[in-house]
Amino acid sequence: MPWSLNNRKKQLSEFVKNNLNKLFAIFVILLLIGYQGIFKKDFDISCKNCNVVMIAITNVSAEHMGSYGYFRNTTPNIDEFAEKSILFENVFSHASWTLPTAVSVFTSKYPYSHNIMDRVRDQTIKEQTLSEILKSSGFRTAAFTGGGDYNKIYGLDKGFDTYIDSDYFVSLKNRMPLVFDWLDNNSKDKFFLFFQGFDTHCPFNPPAPYDKMFVKNKLDLKINVDRNFCLRGFKKVIENEEIYRAYYFQQYNPEPIDLTQNDIDYLISQYDGEIAISDNSVSIFLEYLKENNLLEKTIVIIFSEHGEMFGKHGRFGRAGANRGTLYDEVIRVPLIIRHPEIKEAKKIDGLVQLIDIMPTILDFLGISPPDQIQGKSLLPLISRSENINDYVYAGAKFGKLDFEYFNILSLNEMIRNKEWKLIHEIIYEDPPQETWELYNILNDPDELNNLTLSKPDLTAALKKKLAVWASSVVESNDASKQKYNPVPEELLEEARKHGYW
Repeated sequence: MPWSLNNRKKQLSEFVKNNLNKLFAIFVILLLIGYQGIFKKDFDISCKNCNVVMIAITNVSAEHMGSYGYFRNTTPNIDEFAEKSILFENVFSHASWTLPTAVSVFTSKYPYSHNIMDRVRDQTIKEQTLSEILKSSGFRTAAFTGGGDYNKIYGLDKGFDTYIDSDYFVSLKNRMPLVFDWLDNNSKDKFFLFFQGFDTHCPFNPPAPYDKMFVKNKLDLKINVDRNFCLRGFKKVIENEEIYRAYYFQQYNPEPIDLTQNDIDYLISQYDGEIAISDNSVSIFLEYLKENNLLEKTIVIIFSEHGEMFGKHGRFGRAGANRGTLYDEVIRVPLIIRHPEIKEAKKIDGLVQLIDIMPTILDFLGISPPDQIQGKSLLPLISRSENINDYVYAGAKFGKLDFEYFNILSLNEMIRNKEWKLIHEIIYEDPPQETWELYNILNDPDELNNLTLSKPDLTAALKKKLAVWASSVVESNDASKQKYNPVPEELLEEARKHGYW
């Protein structure tokens, strides 16, 4: 017996020695299977019977929110909401203004593809929208918007049972009674609700107490500007002095005003005050969901279509949507998703595009996306930290209009990863003016040091990638067949008053 036992030990020792690699591989496989089982259990993020709510806090830069590191307490309620949600740190829009971006969100297609890039073209959304898909899947659908670029004339009402808009640019608070009334009557059924307002759009003139909330001293009140008007402008060199030369947009023949840094700082404080108003409205709405036992069966998504510019890069107020508008303060936007099955906060730094929202919602709900989409579901990024985008892209054309900063036809496009960003701009003058800007985002997050000359090989490589992307997504169209001026004059006038032109 002792001999037999020793012999068996010797045989086992030799077996282990001869098969060590195989045994280690089996161990690793079993470990991974167990890990994946645990991980899948912890992150079961399908929610086929969930409601869906999307809140668009239009014109809010990610960098102006506390949960994204801003030094002012502009969004305490959304920040608290983010503590039980998924916050995406690197989310990028596809254009510098609302209409093309909103269409991208609802179709999961780039502006080059859906081809709705201005307000004066007789176009409708050809693609199947998120609201149409959810309606056909048994959801009651409703949208309560601030109007403006969400006016139904642009086709964003497709698939909504109820769609409230306006020729004016109204706030979240203005729409909230209608939202609550609709929910009181429809929330027993599965629903999709889109809620949007222009609280933080210029003119930056919040009421008390928000107008003084971020004004620290009397010096901040010594200003030259009238905050009741929208401003657009550029830094210019006049008589060897750098001056921010801006114009009030509500005037047909505006006189220029030269902004001081104090003026700019003051307008930033007013913008932040308007963000605080938006935050308060979002809080009231979320409290309604909680009090009516809707929050625990509803996927809630908070995002913005674009941000704003306050003097960086020599531009003020996005300076006309046709020049210098693809810097991060404009196209890096917030995206926060609260999922009923994910109880702990999660911050994700992978690259995300706004066109990824639609396939993510459909993935949550177990609904197959249409073939048309160009975005990607964020579930691999959420559940496995698996990057889905090596690069993010923006790109749109902007048509010629009769105003100081909109009087040219232009193209703006961008390619970006976590380290590098290339911006391409063409102004179609005679002759055309073409510019390229390359920035190392890690070392130069403010995008102040253009490296195109010092990094020619990298610039060339990114140019090629950008060109390949653009050619793959651009929608060909015959300009001779396009019909112009279908938009009612009163809507165009209201848009002009609110700083669009």
